[in-house]
Amino acid sequence: MVGFESLVRWRHPELGGLAPDQFIALAEDSGLILPLGEWVLRTACRQVTQWYSEGKNPGRVAVNISACQLGDYSLLDVVRTVLRETGCRPEWLELELTESSIAASHGERSEGW
Repeated sequence: MVGFESLVRWRHPELGGLAPDQFIALAEDSGLILPLGEWVLRTACRQVTQWYSEGKNPGRVAVNISACQLGDYSLLDVVRTVLRETGCRPEWLELELTESSIAASHGERSEGW
Protein backbone atom coordinates (compact mmCIF):
# COMPACT_ATOMS: atom_id res chain seq x y z
CA MET A 1 0.00 0.00 0.00
CA VAL A 2 1.31 3.44 -0.91
CA GLY A 3 -1.52 5.50 0.52
CA PHE A 4 -5.22 6.14 0.53
CA GLU A 5 -7.74 8.75 -0.55
CA SER A 6 -10.08 10.66 1.71
CA LEU A 7 -13.61 10.46 0.33
CA VAL A 8 -16.45 12.52 1.74
CA ARG A 9 -20.05 11.37 1.81
CA TRP A 10 -23.13 13.13 3.16
CA ARG A 11 -25.51 11.13 5.29
CA HIS A 12 -28.70 13.00 4.55
CA PRO A 13 -31.51 12.29 7.07
CA GLU A 14 -34.08 11.65 4.34
CA LEU A 15 -32.06 10.75 1.22
CA GLY A 16 -29.47 8.53 2.89
CA GLY A 17 -25.86 8.43 1.72
CA LEU A 18 -25.02 10.95 -0.99
CA ALA A 19 -21.88 10.82 -3.14
CA PRO A 20 -19.90 14.01 -3.82
CA ASP A 21 -21.36 14.46 -7.30
CA GLN A 22 -24.75 14.81 -5.59
CA PHE A 23 -23.83 17.65 -3.20
CA ILE A 24 -20.52 19.36 -4.02
CA ALA A 25 -22.13 21.76 -6.50
CA LEU A 26 -24.64 22.73 -3.82
CA ALA A 27 -21.82 23.26 -1.32
CA GLU A 28 -20.00 25.45 -3.84
CA ASP A 29 -23.11 27.48 -4.68
CA SER A 30 -24.00 28.00 -1.01
CA GLY A 31 -20.49 29.01 0.02
CA LEU A 32 -20.08 25.97 2.28
CA ILE A 33 -17.37 24.33 0.18
CA LEU A 34 -14.50 26.17 1.90
CA PRO A 35 -15.40 25.08 5.46
CA LEU A 36 -16.33 21.60 4.18
CA GLY A 37 -13.01 21.27 2.37
CA GLU A 38 -11.12 22.44 5.43
CA TRP A 39 -12.99 19.91 7.61
CA VAL A 40 -12.15 17.08 5.18
CA LEU A 41 -8.50 18.13 5.08
CA ARG A 42 -8.26 18.40 8.87
CA THR A 43 -10.02 15.06 9.45
CA ALA A 44 -7.78 13.24 6.94
CA CYS A 45 -4.60 14.79 8.39
CA ARG A 46 -5.66 13.97 11.94
CA GLN A 47 -6.32 10.34 10.96
CA VAL A 48 -3.06 9.79 9.09
CA THR A 49 -1.14 11.36 11.99
CA GLN A 50 -2.87 9.02 14.43
CA TRP A 51 -1.95 5.99 12.35
CA TYR A 52 1.71 7.04 12.17
CA SER A 53 1.76 7.67 15.94
CA GLU A 54 0.45 4.12 16.43
CA GLY A 55 3.41 2.77 14.47
CA LYS A 56 1.44 2.08 11.30
CA ASN A 57 2.71 3.17 7.90
CA PRO A 58 -0.35 4.13 5.84
CA GLY A 59 1.60 6.11 3.25
CA ARG A 60 0.07 9.33 1.97
CA VAL A 61 -3.48 10.53 2.29
CA ALA A 62 -4.87 12.16 -0.85
CA VAL A 63 -7.45 14.92 -0.38
CA ASN A 64 -9.40 16.36 -3.30
CA ILE A 65 -9.41 20.12 -3.74
CA SER A 66 -12.45 21.77 -5.34
CA ALA A 67 -12.28 24.57 -7.89
CA CYS A 68 -13.48 27.03 -5.24
CA GLN A 69 -10.71 26.00 -2.86
CA LEU A 70 -8.17 26.20 -5.67
CA GLY A 71 -9.26 29.77 -6.39
CA ASP A 72 -9.28 30.78 -2.72
CA TYR A 73 -6.22 32.79 -1.78
CA SER A 74 -6.17 31.36 1.75
CA LEU A 75 -5.74 27.71 0.63
CA LEU A 76 -2.00 27.68 1.38
CA ASP A 77 -2.58 29.20 4.82
CA VAL A 78 -5.33 26.65 5.55
CA VAL A 79 -3.03 23.76 4.57
CA ARG A 80 -0.19 25.12 6.71
CA THR A 81 -2.50 25.63 9.69
CA VAL A 82 -4.02 22.15 9.41
CA LEU A 83 -0.59 20.52 9.13
CA ARG A 84 0.63 22.41 12.18
CA GLU A 85 -2.50 21.74 14.27
CA THR A 86 -2.70 18.03 13.45
CA GLY A 87 1.01 17.25 13.47
CA CYS A 88 0.70 15.85 9.96
CA ARG A 89 3.94 15.93 8.03
CA PRO A 90 3.73 17.49 4.54
CA GLU A 91 5.06 14.31 2.92
CA TRP A 92 2.06 12.40 4.31
CA LEU A 93 -0.38 14.64 2.41
CA GLU A 94 -1.23 14.74 -1.27
CA LEU A 95 -3.61 17.36 -2.64
CA GLU A 96 -5.51 16.17 -5.69
CA LEU A 97 -6.87 18.50 -8.31
CA THR A 98 -9.57 16.66 -10.16
CA GLU A 99 -10.20 17.24 -13.85
CA SER A 100 -13.51 18.87 -12.95
CA SER A 101 -11.70 21.25 -10.57
CA ILE A 102 -9.30 22.30 -13.29
CA ALA A 103 -12.12 22.69 -15.82
CA ALA A 104 -14.17 24.71 -13.33
CA SER A 105 -11.23 26.99 -12.58
CA HIS A 106 -11.25 27.82 -16.29
CA GLY A 107 -14.89 28.85 -16.26
CA GLU A 108 -16.61 25.49 -16.67
CA ARG A 109 -18.99 24.08 -14.05
CA SER A 110 -17.67 21.45 -11.65
CA GLU A 111 -19.75 18.27 -11.62
CA GLY A 112 -18.03 16.36 -8.85
CA TRP A 113 -15.28 16.18 -6.41
